[in-house]
Amino acid sequence: MAHAESTGESDDGRTSGNNRQSLSVIGIGASSGGLESLKKFFAGLSKSEGMSFVIVQHLMPDHDSLLPEILSKHTDLKVVSIEQGEAVQSGHVYVAPPGQDVSIQSSVFQVTPSAESRGWRHPIDYFFRSLARDQRQDAVAIILSGNGSDGTLGIREIKECGGMVMVQHPHEAGYDSMPLNAIETGQADYVQPVAELAKSLESYVEHNSLFDDSTIDPAQFLAELEEIQHVLHFHAEYDFRNYKHTTLLRRVQRRMGLAGVSHIREYVHRLKDRPEEVEALAQDLLICVTQFLRNTEVWEKLAELVFPKLLENRSSSEPIRVWIPGCA
Repeated sequence: MAHAESTGESDDGRTSGNNRQSLSVIGIGASSGGLESLKKFFAGLSKSEGMSFVIVQHLMPDHDSLLPEILSKHTDLKVVSIEQGEAVQSGHVYVAPPGQDVSIQSSVFQVTPSAESRGWRHPIDYFFRSLARDQRQDAVAIILSGNGSDGTLGIREIKECGGMVMVQHPHEAGYDSMPLNAIETGQADYVQPVAELAKSLESYVEHNSLFDDSTIDPAQFLAELEEIQHVLHFHAEYDFRNYKHTTLLRRVQRRMGLAGVSHIREYVHRLKDRPEEVEALAQDLLICVTQFLRNTEVWEKLAELVFPKLLENRSSSEPIRVWIPGCA
């Protein structure tokens, strides 16, 4: 047995779509063969309210990108190259410039020359990680056609922070390495042809906009959350009673968005009727963290005050053993 550690809601206990005007930022990683995939994706997108798209390609630093001009012919959205200090806006498609690392902080783009060598650049991972931390449950990562594994590490962090991951079906991709590597992580919420990904994204964003964990008090959902904890404990033998309610609510909301469910009470019924959904929610709650040194201040104090004392009068052949309880 495992032992482990928002939605707006109306007076009748249902989530309401009127208390949050969110913007979902969709990061798209692509490489070889990605242009055709991008054309199909935007052709399959019928509505883009509340969405902004950021395309990061795994290209050589000296490779000129004509993507903004090309994509402008295949979508009514405004397609622009990312500039330093630019604030992300709804209804835009942003293209990362070649040879630059792009991140997002407080919904503002930061553009810096890549510090990595040509063979080790992972611009998709770099952006996805910042996207996860900045946008949290409003982050979506999409992996399209391409060679290599860029994006694989970034999607783990997207999921850890409550976001959603989509992958182009490898059979459709011109180059299947990036999709296959992403799928092998077990983090993909959708694996579909790109036209279907566009429709699934629209549905997810519509339902995901019902929740804002920065302003909603989880106590409003206490009865439902305790019932969900009971269902998880009884049917999946996972004990999540010590989890923070904000963490539990964020994961429940993510599953609601994937299932197209608008009301938390409806989701409770879904859990009771579908054992596979109980297991899916449990796996979301058990997701491993991607950062080891998370409490930076603690480690700085250890380095300053504790480690030097441990090393005093100690030969290089004497081992130092450290136990970290509860580390995955």
